[in-house]
Amino acid sequence: MNPELGETETGATDVEIQHNGDILVAGSDRLGTGEGSAGSILLARFHASGRLDHRFGEEGSVVTHLGVNDGGAFALAIEPNGKILVGGFRETWHHRTEGILVRYLPDGAIDTGFGSGGMVHFKPSGRGQANVHDVAVLRGGKILVAGGFDGRFFLARLQPGGRLDRSFGGGDGRVLTDVDGRGYCAFAICAHANSIAISHGRILLAGVATDPHAELSVVARYRSDGRLDRGFGNHGLARARRRGHVLTAEKMVLQRNGRIVLAGRYDRRVAVLRLLPDGRPDPGFARAGLFTRQIGYESAAYAAVVQGDGKVVIGGYAKPYPEPGREVEFPYENSHFMLMRFR
Repeated sequence: MNPELGETETGATDVEIQHNGDILVAGSDRLGTGEGSAGSILLARFHASGRLDHRFGEEGSVVTHLGVNDGGAFALAIEPNGKILVGGFRETWHHRTEGILVRYLPDGAIDTGFGSGGMVHFKPSGRGQANVHDVAVLRGGKILVAGGFDGRFFLARLQPGGRLDRSFGGGDGRVLTDVDGRGYCAFAICAHANSIAISHGRILLAGVATDPHAELSVVARYRSDGRLDRGFGNHGLARARRRGHVLTAEKMVLQRNGRIVLAGRYDRRVAVLRLLPDGRPDPGFARAGLFTRQIGYESAAYAAVVQGDGKVVIGGYAKPYPEPGREVEFPYENSHFMLMRFR
């Protein structure tokens, strides 16, 4: 079921299950197109049966307006006290974007005691780009956010109240990592982290970067204080590239044996890459650690979860071949839901 929110373009990007079985869904709600459009965060709560929880927000959903042009949510996390964190982005002026983190009370009201009026902004320099693609709550209540910032991997740690934790990173609570050698990247996100995982006190970020010949998957591992863990991969970074091809990491999960599973795409194919705990490709998985399969005209994976038995389920979309003489215009047009499972 979807809440009826009028003539808008609405989509879900993340989901979490509360301790009582209720289902929280976060995404974007966009009104109109072009220069007059407006982006918003959409947050909705459902009972386990799939019915909207009318006690939450306004009849089951909350829309947080972010200003003119584009904006929305990428990530969702629930704190132990039931408060809700939503990470995403908002476009400001001249197509400049900033990362945002919003906190809501358990009933859907914005927590005005968090950050500035309930929101933390991560503003890039000049006309750069920034976003928040994933959020994780640590023991003790501190918060990790990850995404992209001026063409680099972005990692920040916040105090429970929303202030940057200055004991993390270079003294300002943030870490910016040049993962592709291109440094600052104006007008585009040429590298950004999509997913966070925590393993034995280490922080792993997985995401996408570009070089002159390919789009590649990157995993970075950090110590608990934000320093790169030089014992992982190549001086803290594990890169997987195929020259002339697109290989992305959209979601990362960790298996109990410490192996790292990345779900994404390889050109128009589903891609699943598995790394050993030290960042090397796992030779025991698929072909030299990489599985790819084209399903229909185009397919990709954007979600992954580890089952109780250790198997990994990935989810995404598969697009059938177009009818003869008809061009493919949009990646999700007439696409089908896709699930695959791996040992």
